Amino acid sequence: MGCELDVDNVERILQPIGYQTTVLKTEKATRRNVMKALGMAVQLKKGDILVFYYSGHGGQQPDQTGPKKDDSMGRMRPSCCTTGNCATTR
Repeated sequence: MGCELDVDNVERILQPIGYQTTVLKTEKATRRNVMKALGMAVQLKKGDILVFYYSGHGGQQPDQTGPKKDDSMGRMRPSCCTTGNCATTR
């Protein structure tokens, strides 16, 4: 699958230059697992670099939180999502 190959390729680039990677694909790419992995960012120290790479489906919906430049907000669609809005980004 193209999205998974993209993720594999990015991991092959990052690991040899010292990045620790967490890869979530297909059934492991649930909202819960994505949020848990992002929660690990609190362990970062000054000077650390976080790379968040997403390859998959997403969309846009009207922004309910206030005016923005394009008046919409993006969303990711993890594997557990059967409705269109289960992982809205804010």
